[in-house]
Amino acid sequence: MNYKLIYHPNQDCLSISISVKLTEEMIEVFDSSKHASGKHKKFAQELFKINGVSSVSLHRYTLGLTKGSVFEWENIIQKAIIVILMHYCQNEVAVEISKPEKQTIDKNGFTRSTILEEQETHTYSFP
Repeated sequence: MNYKLIYHPNQDCLSISISVKLTEEMIEVFDSSKHASGKHKKFAQELFKINGVSSVSLHRYTLGLTKGSVFEWENIIQKAIIVILMHYCQNEVAVEISKPEKQTIDKNGFTRSTILEEQETHTYSFP
């Protein structure tokens, strides 16, 4: 499974675009684990177990998360990826992470992209 993190102007919102279809519906939104229902109830409930997660939205290939302002994304993202893997990718154990790029314009007017960090691969195993 490949994924890309998409940061929004509201720093408490994050989207994770992934290469696995999450839902056939256009969008599903859950405001709490109590309101989670339907086919994705267990998945949403697992995401709400992550400290800081305040809402979850599912799109076909995108998971949208909102967190409380006092929480940091670095403590949430890895746990959310593990939940995705456990529910949608049980046969896959390697994950390639796309790092964000920084674009700059040089003195000649050319746009240059710089990868902020090298690409990483994380391996997870499931019982």
